[in-house]
Amino acid sequence: MKSIKDKIVYFTYESKIDERSNRLLFQEIRDMKDAINSRNLSGVFISIQNVTYDFDTLKKLVEELQKMCSFIEIPIAIGEFTTIQYEFLKKQTKNTYIKLFKTFGLAQLFLNTKNFKNQLRILMFDDGENEEELDRQASMLTRYEHNILYTKDIEEFKRKITDTNVDFSVNQTKINLIKEKKDPTKKAFLLSRKLISNLAVFTDTAVDNLETMTGLKATKTSHSISPFDQSIKNSIVSSIMQFKGDIEGQFVLVFPNDIAKLSVEAMLSEKLDQNDIEAISDGIGEFCNIITGGTKTALSKKDVKVLFDLPRTYTSINSTNNALPQNNGIWINMELESKPFYMYITK
Repeated sequence: MKSIKDKIVYFTYESKIDERSNRLLFQEIRDMKDAINSRNLSGVFISIQNVTYDFDTLKKLVEELQKMCSFIEIPIAIGEFTTIQYEFLKKQTKNTYIKLFKTFGLAQLFLNTKNFKNQLRILMFDDGENEEELDRQASMLTRYEHNILYTKDIEEFKRKITDTNVDFSVNQTKINLIKEKKDPTKKAFLLSRKLISNLAVFTDTAVDNLETMTGLKATKTSHSISPFDQSIKNSIVSSIMQFKGDIEGQFVLVFPNDIAKLSVEAMLSEKLDQNDIEAISDGIGEFCNIITGGTKTALSKKDVKVLFDLPRTYTSINSTNNALPQNNGIWINMELESKPFYMYITK
């Protein structure tokens, strides 16, 4: 039986997994190809809840679905399985395109993430077995500004699931992207899961500290995974601080000159000459010091130890970019009194 839910084709595998049922399922999927294209559907989800099976036919199901992936050209997922089935499927789907989701809700989260307009708090269970897989999942979800929480203890995970502030809990999930040859033009993304999960500490501290220091309204508007943005045309002042410890990377503040002058004047309660770049740069460096100091304190309360080096200041986009590694990082758009400034965190 099939239906379409949230742009995902939902198949219920009924009764028993056997060769005849597999053939019928594959034919149904093939018959859906035109509808998939015309309706711009985002995935196929096959529920095996409460089915009877043997491991041979389950293995054949995976093999045939792998062939089907290239035919329909959208992700295929198996879900609503038992723990025993998951452990078997995890091995059988290695190096395939087949994805595994414990629930249909998780399939919606990963296959149709754009439908979730608001930020979500997502709890992920990490048993240490496959950190690379969890990194991949976390980086996908972070692109849509969701907040990631981790736990390595199964009992703690079970407790936190009951927290009403947690929107999704992720376990027994594999998104199984086959590793492709590296594109030499593609930037690496090297930020750790622990840093990603604590991204909100940096942004929240920046907002709180800037408002306290200047009396101006500060907000975060959006963030994305990208290289350092060199397209900013305004003259800018920036400050970079490297940090080490349980998390590592570089923290960057970028202020267009007009908002830099405004914010530093608000902090000092005195007027500055627009050409006094040294005083404005010192002020932005002090902002960086105070924000990272607050971040260090907030992280220590979460038992995350980090040390920040002294700030380095720059007065152009090119010089700032040249001081940073050429990797992807988290680019964060901010506003102070509705005027844009930027934060960037990279490895």
